[in-house]
Amino acid sequence: FPSHDNVEEVIIYNYKTVAQMISYLYDENGHANAAHGKKDDCVMSLMLAWQGVLEKNRGLKTSDAKPYETFAF
Repeated sequence: FPSHDNVEEVIIYNYKTVAQMISYLYDENGHANAAHGKKDDCVMSLMLAWQGVLEKNRGLKTSDAKPYETFAF
């Protein structure tokens, strides 16, 4: 993972993760979820790892983290 704050691009080499990302849809409440019958475990793992990178780069401790912080790519 990059070790700087100005990340403009993330390259994902894992086909399964990309396939799961493509299957995401917005529901009637405006929430992004995996399509019916599809999985999202790889996507969720990626988001958790990415959040860890962002927090590490900002020098945050676990106790400083804000719950439900928005992910931006």
